[in-house]
Amino acid sequence: MKETVIPFSTSFLHIAISRRISLTLRRHASTLTVLVPSCMLDALALSRATMRTIKQNLFWAFAYNIILIPTAILSPLIPFLRENAPIFAAGAMALSSVTVVANSLRLRRFGREGRENLQTIVRRLKKETSATIALTSLSQMGEDPESANPVQRELNLRFQQYSEIIKEVARQENVSYIPFYERFHEQIVASPGRAFTAFRFLPFYRDAFRLLTLRRSLDKIAQKNGWHFHTDGIHLNSREGKILADLVQEFISMETGVGSPR
Repeated sequence: MKETVIPFSTSFLHIAISRRISLTLRRHASTLTVLVPSCMLDALALSRATMRTIKQNLFWAFAYNIILIPTAILSPLIPFLRENAPIFAAGAMALSSVTVVANSLRLRRFGREGRENLQTIVRRLKKETSATIALTSLSQMGEDPESANPVQRELNLRFQQYSEIIKEVARQENVSYIPFYERFHEQIVASPGRAFTAFRFLPFYRDAFRLLTLRRSLDKIAQKNGWHFHTDGIHLNSREGKILADLVQEFISMETGVGSPR
């Protein structure tokens, strides 16, 4: 029988759906190959590029200081520098900022490379397997679709754009598309929740302590933090996981002719 491969576009979704569809996977392990995380190459490449950019920016910051601090110290002894010190200082600060910002903006090109990486994965799967392939859109961060907060507003825009890219790749490559973003967006439009305004390490470690030490469930942690579908605005709880699990189950059922596991 034909394999079914679902490349997921976020790395943590398998945790949320594993309980829901594990029965189906066990019953059809010989015919299904599920959960290929298609964003991992993008994530690794972007993280490496980000670290490289940080190191480059640090290099330029140190270079400016190494050159200009001695210049500032010597400026009282050199008439030309003494007369023009404010101009040189202002110019050096502006040039430093422009260099750092321009270097960091090069990371924007990863949006185009993400599309290319996803297309490459799909084409290799089509070429090297007999699988039926489906792409799923992204899980959205935050739960306020009409937020006035600039962080949440930018996240809403980005997740919409990225999901449209995934949908377009699925159309171009003639593979199935699982509308996780769209289904989840309908839920938060009907019942808006908190805006995701910033990532902070302390709440992350606090939730890890609750989960691993106090043995609280993800849903209890979500309720404590005031989220409807997430535990912390990023990671899924079972309510959002069920949305994805149902969509995956619908796809599997259509492809195999087998109903939902009981």
